[in-house]
Amino acid sequence: MYQLDRVALRVNLTNWASERDKLPESLPRNLIGGRGINSRLLYDLVDQSVEPLGPANPLIVGTGPVTGTTVPTSARFTITAKSPLTGILGDSNCGGHWGPFLRRAGFDFIIVEGESEKPCYLLLSDGRVEIRDASHLWGCGTEETQRLIEKETSGKVHSICIGQAGENLVRFAAVINGLKNAAGRTGMGAVMGAKKLKAIAVLGTQPVKVAHPDLLKQLTKASIEKIRKMPSYRAMSLMGTPMLVEALNPIGAFATRNWQEDCYEEAHKIGWTALQNYVKKSRGCYGCPIHCGHYYEISEGKHAGAYGEGPEFATLSAFGGRCANPDLESILVMNQMANRLGLDTISTGNTLAWAMECFERGHLTRWDLDGLEVTWGNAEAMITLIDKIAKREGVGDLLAEGSYLAAKKLGKGMDAVVHAKGMTLTAGMTRVSKGVTFATAVASRGGDHLRGIPNIEQMHLPPEFGQRFIGEPGVVDQLGVEGKAKMVMWLEHSNAVSDSLELCKFAGPWIQLDQGYMPDDYAKLFHAATGVEVTGDQMMKMGERVINIERLFNLREGITRKDDSVVARLLDEPSPSGPFKGKHLTRAEFNKMLDEYYELRGWRQEGIPPNPEALLSFD
Repeated sequence: MYQLDRVALRVNLTNWASERDKLPESLPRNLIGGRGINSRLLYDLVDQSVEPLGPANPLIVGTGPVTGTTVPTSARFTITAKSPLTGILGDSNCGGHWGPFLRRAGFDFIIVEGESEKPCYLLLSDGRVEIRDASHLWGCGTEETQRLIEKETSGKVHSICIGQAGENLVRFAAVINGLKNAAGRTGMGAVMGAKKLKAIAVLGTQPVKVAHPDLLKQLTKASIEKIRKMPSYRAMSLMGTPMLVEALNPIGAFATRNWQEDCYEEAHKIGWTALQNYVKKSRGCYGCPIHCGHYYEISEGKHAGAYGEGPEFATLSAFGGRCANPDLESILVMNQMANRLGLDTISTGNTLAWAMECFERGHLTRWDLDGLEVTWGNAEAMITLIDKIAKREGVGDLLAEGSYLAAKKLGKGMDAVVHAKGMTLTAGMTRVSKGVTFATAVASRGGDHLRGIPNIEQMHLPPEFGQRFIGEPGVVDQLGVEGKAKMVMWLEHSNAVSDSLELCKFAGPWIQLDQGYMPDDYAKLFHAATGVEVTGDQMMKMGERVINIERLFNLREGITRKDDSVVARLLDEPSPSGPFKGKHLTRAEFNKMLDEYYELRGWRQEGIPPNPEALLSFD
């Protein structure tokens, strides 16, 4: 018995038309779902001539085969398009409650093409499709948009939507559901804004069908037990990602002052120890036993009344260490602002940090910055600039391009842009975490911490651990390069499987390779959901197939070996502070890893797969 039917809703906003379609069974059989199928659809629908903010760029939303089931951490979905920030593959993964209810509404994928003449939103309700006028929602923030849609529709709807940043085509605009669940990276909110698509609301009451429901129940129970036995479970459930501030700063993996330094002297003011004073309760995604999120409030002082969910470690790092801002309450306010305006907090913080360094070096003056003193740690200036960016007002129009494109327009400051493939980096990528930095360099969507990040090199594990799981004892050495290419490749495959099943990485080998979901677990879940019997190794081959498709897309967009790199700041400049002062990843070490990575993948030394046709065809 197979359960491989995947229903795609195809919407053309130019004429407000829609139709249901079934995807070929070869797609879920070979690419699983979510990210994997999204990437293949993008490859088939988009060529080099398509403009990211043009009507021909499709917005593709995909769920996985276990999304909306009882499987723990299965609430995620992926949004994919050609990125307006980088011009290459763009996608962003998100949790919350929306994805499961999309499937319960009778849809697995949404492909939105064209461009509406006026603002609109989609309402999907148990198989029914309605395109509604959203003129009254245009100009509203994400929280207000969701509240108004819920008010004007019957039943409990869940929405993904854009704020003012997406409407104004900020190139790093996010898509938001709830108070803070964000498809943040690569500018998917700008793609929605260009299409004048304000939101997609779902109301679903149908059960999600699987091939073997009894088996899935057994696997659900076993998965919950396995997750709760993870050594990181209690800490993650209590503290969430903010605990990483205290964990990474002491080991020189906390980017500070726009990556000029690797440790932040006031990190203790913005980590979990300080944050817990504002947390009122924990929050979790649909069906998740971890509950790593937090709802917070500021009860007194000049920011009294501010509230929100989060912030994640990446946000604390972006608005905190990278901008040398120790004012936690201001970070909580900026987190709330970014989520309401629909901004990626990572790119926003990086862009502000770039502006601060440019101001320090004289590339930007007060005259350029609307009279603002954009100095390190100036929280008031940061708050003002966030609002300007979302509305593209004054200097915000330049900063809304993101620091890479802003530096190009400005004609200076490019050496202060810390990026890979045009997207600024996320947290934890430093000169001395060599595998992490390498994983960022080769990531298919640019400066990325989720494609293949080998966190275990930062965990002081014994060499026996690396030998047992990767066959390379040296992978546990933060300063080493031996075996790192092999481990990054393994993790890229594993994470591609996780993203295609649409499971959270917090329950996978993100922390340590013998915890949570492993390839054999993925295979069992895939079998229970679809009826297709596979091994863990076969699942990893599916993950490899996803990576190859994404590589072929990027090659067609002009990516070459030179783009599989990070900037000189992380390769040529020794760490100026922290426990590894004077150390860094050298170009020779980096090129050695890159050569090995290409060889392991079977790619030519230019990073080109030798037989694209074979990679695109399925048995």
